[in-house]
Amino acid sequence: MGLEALAFIVDGLVTACCMYIASRLSFLTIDFTSLLVITLLVALVSLIPTIGWILGLIVWFYLLKTVANADFKDCLWVIVTTKAISVGVLALMAAMIH
Repeated sequence: MGLEALAFIVDGLVTACCMYIASRLSFLTIDFTSLLVITLLVALVSLIPTIGWILGLIVWFYLLKTVANADFKDCLWVIVTTKAISVGVLALMAAMIH
């Protein structure tokens, strides 16, 4: 249980950092604490079995659009870039552990 909780926290922090980088690349100004809250809420919603990942994407898009006052393109860019960067970072971290 402890290792899974630690992995959940690390994944949340990595995703928030990657979302911060992606938001800066798309010229959106969002503070890090807001991104951390968005990441936490999306991660909790995504824990719902079967439909959680779809609901998580919808919540992520909605919260990002609301907090940043961004249009559809910018939100989509931030989400895709965040996922691409975070998958790469988490893969590197997993390779370093093993």
